[in-house]
Amino acid sequence: IDAPEAQCEGDPVTLEIFDGNLPTGFNIQWLQDGQVIPGETGATLTVTEEGTYTVDIQAGSNCDDSDSIFVDFIPTPEIQNQDDLDITQCEPFDGSIPPFDLTMNDDKAIGDQNAEDFVVSYYGSQSDADNGVSAVQDPQNYVPSTLPETLYLRIENALGSKECVETISFELDVTSSAIASLSDLGQCGDDG
Repeated sequence: IDAPEAQCEGDPVTLEIFDGNLPTGFNIQWLQDGQVIPGETGATLTVTEEGTYTVDIQAGSNCDDSDSIFVDFIPTPEIQNQDDLDITQCEPFDGSIPPFDLTMNDDKAIGDQNAEDFVVSYYGSQSDADNGVSAVQDPQNYVPSTLPETLYLRIENALGSKECVETISFELDVTSSAIASLSDLGQCGDDG
């Protein structure tokens, strides 16, 4: 069985023998984790589940053979806490635009997934996030040019040569720093 390139979870992997062309007189049976896969008797097999795949080959007396390969998939990220990624800060009294720490979304986006499996980065456009280019250089001290501003979070696998990616947009904004106005206050005497 030709070793396939690892794919993202959910993406199909095609296993093949004889370059995908079954010679005349050969009988094939594919198995997954030792169990026959009904109807899979061709020179190729498309799989979407992790496991050990075996091909049993029968070609007459003394020509039987088998081969196995373990197919593993790269964890595909899932952005978690999607409704909790917007970042709002108090507007400084001088009206300037404050720096934002975008990395406060790292743990939110990863959620209960293994943090060592994924990398989080931030972008100014959906296209840049999709292509993994022009990432925000200092996500801990990002100063937007205007507010509100839409940014894009990209989460991808940290290992392997295949990119398994998910992106999402979120908003940066400020709230007014106005101090609440108080109505006239009076003071009560000692006797009420």
